[in-house]
Amino acid sequence: MKRIVLALVILGLVGTAPVFAGDWAVPKKLSAEVGADLGSFGIGAAAGVEYGMLTWKIAPQFNLNVGAKALVSAYVGSSFGFNVAAFGTLHYNFKQLNTEVEFFDKLEYFMGLGVGIMSPFVTGNAGFSYDLSKDMAIIVQNEGYSGGIVGIKVRL
Repeated sequence: MKRIVLALVILGLVGTAPVFAGDWAVPKKLSAEVGADLGSFGIGAAAGVEYGMLTWKIAPQFNLNVGAKALVSAYVGSSFGFNVAAFGTLHYNFKQLNTEVEFFDKLEYFMGLGVGIMSPFVTGNAGFSYDLSKDMAIIVQNEGYSGGIVGIKVRL
């Protein structure tokens, strides 16, 4: 059984190697976010921090920023609750498409996969940010299973 698992892992790594063969850059960006948690369990507040570790340059107009994110939220509804989660994240900035449409130049999509205290198994995080300036953006995102967050992201 161990040999079968080892063989599958090796085949998976060899099979995906061409996908990860793009250029890598190291931007190292830190950002913080705070917002209202409008979840299915009630209303509350959320805060997080994200560290952009590297940029994966797959093609000229398709670069993904890879990062790590921690998110904390507390809410009041039928009861009091909280969640603490950690995610690995991928970001795509639509400015790369060179559409010359200002709206798309300021729009970024992100998604994350991780674990949380209230969701001890795999949880997700995805959303959009819209740049108000070079260092500030509006964010709209989901928070795992509990709902959505609307807030402000500040690049430090």
